[in-house]
Amino acid sequence: MLAGVACSVALGACFSEGARDRGSVAEGGERSPWFIEPEAPLPIDSTEPTPEPLQAIRVNEGGDIPVLEPLAVTELGALFPASAALVGVALVPGSDRPYVLDARAGLYELTGDGAKLVFDLPASRVLGGSADGAPPAELTDVAFDIWRFQAEGTLGFALTAENDGFLLSLPSGSLTSHFCYLPPATDWVTTSTPSVSQELREQGIQVAERTEAVAVSDLSGQIFAQPRTVRMDGAGVAGSELFLFDTGGGQPVGTRRFERIDFVAGGAAFLGQLALVLGSGDGLYVTLGWADDVQRVATLSGVREITGIATLPSGNLLVLDGPNERLLEVDALDLNASAARLGL
Repeated sequence: MLAGVACSVALGACFSEGARDRGSVAEGGERSPWFIEPEAPLPIDSTEPTPEPLQAIRVNEGGDIPVLEPLAVTELGALFPASAALVGVALVPGSDRPYVLDARAGLYELTGDGAKLVFDLPASRVLGGSADGAPPAELTDVAFDIWRFQAEGTLGFALTAENDGFLLSLPSGSLTSHFCYLPPATDWVTTSTPSVSQELREQGIQVAERTEAVAVSDLSGQIFAQPRTVRMDGAGVAGSELFLFDTGGGQPVGTRRFERIDFVAGGAAFLGQLALVLGSGDGLYVTLGWADDVQRVATLSGVREITGIATLPSGNLLVLDGPNERLLEVDALDLNASAARLGL
């Protein structure tokens, strides 16, 4: 059985359909182990003590890790130009028609006739940012924004780029700057767990942040990203973290570091309310709460690199293998069985 930190929940329950009511409690009335109340951050020059940070996230690779064969495979190579870099996949609730993100071209909807470009990145503009409105050169991941879909009825997506996160509502030719994991230095604040980039910039070291995995909780609407901090002085990757943003965007309300600075997720998705699945390389990893570690639960057969994850209406995972230009359906019951054997 898979247990969460704040509440004991079988993974099968975690993979069930999300709660109808948006909020901080899971089904059964127990508080979600993922929910973090936004707190008023302290100014940089504050003398007030901050809470002790959580320990770094361990990435557990041990145990009997099964190699899973996909239930179904969709070949994408013929639908996209040879120059395409497929870096993300998203699904609208109740639909099995995926949206696939090409890093430099934009967002495509897969139809029965092929792939239709529904958001043209080079032709777009950025609203609400601090720059000149020009779009980023590339996007790195996409997740459907279930919160705004249910609250406002908009067909919206959360997208990431280097140093910034955006919202996109279709049909639209504009991105809206929404969540930022590298704000201007003058806007930086001290949180209970200062990020790697915050500490470095306070030392005068310039950095860049890149996340290739973003997910939106269908319980709280909060946005999760997995950025890595790269030093611009040539010293390489300085840290790997998990960030949590409130529905209002802005700066993260929570940050946690991974013990391994080389851990990088290429995709992320929530299965049900509590199970956050991260895809790294050819592996699927699960964590059940903000204070939990990460456990590898499966290796995907024939996968070169996971570059996107979404959840199908059936509860199964839809996994994008970008380099091989394939979508794979992965059985959630197989993940459940693996997680149970590993003691989650």
